[in-house]
Amino acid sequence: MKAIIFLVGTAFPALACINISGINLDGKPIEVGESFLGAQKAYLQPNAKQQEEDKKRWENRRGDLEKKIAAGPGVRDRSDYGGVLAMLGEFAKAKEVLEAAEAAEPGNYAVAANLGTVYELLGDDAKALEWIRKGIERNPSSHKGTEWVHVKILEAKQSISKDPKWLETNTVLGLDYGTDARPAAKSQPADTKYYLVGSLSYQLRERMQFVKAPDALVGDLLFNLGNELAVIGTAQMAKDVYELALKYGAPHKELVQQRFEFVSDVIAKAAAKKPVKRKK
Repeated sequence: MKAIIFLVGTAFPALACINISGINLDGKPIEVGESFLGAQKAYLQPNAKQQEEDKKRWENRRGDLEKKIAAGPGVRDRSDYGGVLAMLGEFAKAKEVLEAAEAAEPGNYAVAANLGTVYELLGDDAKALEWIRKGIERNPSSHKGTEWVHVKILEAKQSISKDPKWLETNTVLGLDYGTDARPAAKSQPADTKYYLVGSLSYQLRERMQFVKAPDALVGDLLFNLGNELAVIGTAQMAKDVYELALKYGAPHKELVQQRFEFVSDVIAKAAAKKPVKRKK
């Protein structure tokens, strides 16, 4: 699932001028900016305490929205309410709320995007794809322009339903980093190299709240995120994401394991080269 859209007060805080230190695949020091914050393991998979705090936040939001809707329902509040219900696991009720919102005021992009997510959560991938595409048509920049990933995921799910072995010879995003232990850089314009990291991180965080391990499709996405991080980010971040990919049962487990071991070795060798401070 991609992120549920809320029109009021649910954006993640923006962090500027943040740098993350690490090493690249050559063992050399590197710093990456805030574009990589979302690719960290702690962001992709919050711990139990954070999940419990999130649930309380959604419960409080639900109460606030129910009061607003009782006073006079508007499309924004109804869309947010449907989103909150989905986050709380009440998918059928969320669908009813969102369909009513669309019928009352057609054309809202948040309603379309939320409906797409709810349909997927209910197991109707065809309807989900239809509504996610409508959401993109209504607002191409929705979810920071990451909805193209959700479309690819739904298309992949339809392919898998026809051929259960589809992931053995394909990847969700059609990316290829080679078959060596060290991932090969893929060709892409320099000004878009961070876009894939941000898009995958944004979409994976929300999906992993609903989809628990093992799940080969999520594993495939995590593997590609790990590959991209290894190529343009830090070996430390790639190692953590490869570990998650293995946990989710990514296809081609042997190659994922080789890449995990490769970046682990790079990290270990770099640590061994650090000068030891002598005690005075």
